[in-house]
Amino acid sequence: MSIHDKNYCAYLVTEISKIVESNGIFLESGSDFRYFKNALRKVMKTTQLGPKFDPDRNDLNGDSALWIIGRNNEGEIVHTQAFCMVDLENYSLGNYLEERYVDFIPYLLDKSRSEFLSGPGSSTATGTACYHGEFMLKRCYSGLQSGAISTLLFRLATASCMVAWSPDIIFGFMHSRLILNGLAAKAGFMHSEPDSITWARPDMNRTKKSWIVWLENQDINHLMKLTAMDLNLPFVDFHQNMVEKKVA
Repeated sequence: MSIHDKNYCAYLVTEISKIVESNGIFLESGSDFRYFKNALRKVMKTTQLGPKFDPDRNDLNGDSALWIIGRNNEGEIVHTQAFCMVDLENYSLGNYLEERYVDFIPYLLDKSRSEFLSGPGSSTATGTACYHGEFMLKRCYSGLQSGAISTLLFRLATASCMVAWSPDIIFGFMHSRLILNGLAAKAGFMHSEPDSITWARPDMNRTKKSWIVWLENQDINHLMKLTAMDLNLPFVDFHQNMVEKKVA
């Protein structure tokens, strides 16, 4: 992505942030993951911070990782998400995760009942990769404008990743129930593979399943155009100069 395209994604970040804040969610972002970890302790009573975003396990800084926190008028945290670059070590996304999926699960696993199974799509996705996770939006906001706020927050993450690193792939994991509720479609992920991760803790009687979801570079460019059109903004042709388009 060119400098021009990065500037356009920065413009989308600004415009999306204005809309989100007009709906009562006030955003802050940063790369101090110790601050992020301490903030999440106040709202995530039963869920652990994902290991990729744990500053006690990784060297996290603005060159490789960012977070977003949203607060309401009272200062209460109502939204979180984070993203970081991942070195695929010259493997495809799927092949990398077959070996390293445990690095993304915040629990001690029963490895005899846990595995990552890559499909044909993730097995051919290659390039620089950004992992997106820790997405949380309090239930009282999730239905706002028929889910439009959650959609915008995902698009905000995508645009922010492009401004920071212009990765070839943005990927994440979603529980099966969230997929069936349409969250991947709302987020704009254009690729998914069902039940990619099967996992269980030693104390669990049943296994759980999650899907891998991802975007590739051309998908991201297309998604940014769609976002501009949805918001009735001028949008960029990523292969030409910026053009003004009037969306009816």
